[in-house]
Amino acid sequence: MQSIESEGAMAGSFRLNEPAVIADDIDGEIVIMNLERGSYYGLDAVGADVWRMMMSGDNGAQIADRIVAHFGADADHVRADIATLIAKTLEHGLVVPVESPAPNSTDTAPEMTAGQYNAPELTVYSDMKDLLAFDPPLPAYDPVSGK
Repeated sequence: MQSIESEGAMAGSFRLNEPAVIADDIDGEIVIMNLERGSYYGLDAVGADVWRMMMSGDNGAQIADRIVAHFGADADHVRADIATLIAKTLEHGLVVPVESPAPNSTDTAPEMTAGQYNAPELTVYSDMKDLLAFDPPLPAYDPVSGK
């Protein structure tokens, strides 16, 4: 049975917690950095698929349904795994809830790239905290506004 908190995570949509967090898809791997906390993060193959779906506007329930349909995995297990991953991304301040998500159609849904289903994993690396505190990344420059 899911908790009320995990049910909310499954029903809600999320966006990147900008400007504190930056993320990029590099050769199929998702690399995320929380500039405020000085930690960076990696996702396994299934986690990367989940992340792409989250960033495209899918909520946790939609993501779980796509994964179950794609891999034929146990629905209850997948829902619990997705709720756990979403909770971790919220806990680490990587994403924030979206009030009214943009509609997403399956025509534009990100392609699933993982070869098989396993519980998605978020790996936390904090070995750069001291370096980022000493030499933080420069803020983004907007050439239009000049700021």
